[in-house]
Amino acid sequence: HASGVYGFACAMDLTYVGRAISDPTKVINDINKRRRRAKAALLGLINMISGQVGAAQARALPIIKTIEFVGFVSKNPIPNIIHGFYSDYIESSADLIKAWLSAQNPSANHTQVIVTKGRPLNVMIEKKLPKEFIVGVESAGEALTKIAELIDKWLS
Repeated sequence: HASGVYGFACAMDLTYVGRAISDPTKVINDINKRRRRAKAALLGLINMISGQVGAAQARALPIIKTIEFVGFVSKNPIPNIIHGFYSDYIESSADLIKAWLSAQNPSANHTQVIVTKGRPLNVMIEKKLPKEFIVGVESAGEALTKIAELIDKWLS
């Protein structure tokens, strides 16, 4: 089997989990249910990025390997980072994140940049993003687990 390198992007506004679309003021009162739903939405991505979904799974395992991960998470609204389709997505995302951090001046307790070690982490350091916002991890699965922990802490 031959394969190429693909980029994937995902944006989730988990503030609205457990809220009626027609009336966002109507919220599920049980905070634990809201947290479980938000974490389930996020952790569902682990199956996707590890090749556990799709028709090709029946033909060849493993068919996919996540080689880089850049996650930008915040308790506050943030811009979407650059899609992985672009060869300079890490550099461009780092520039965007750095500009946003400079303009918003958020707390590191409420905003994190979670990246895999190697090129993503090196670029964030080279671009001089404040170190207190950067978390380096070994894998995309570990990154999603860290993000799920933040959701559990932040969602109220």
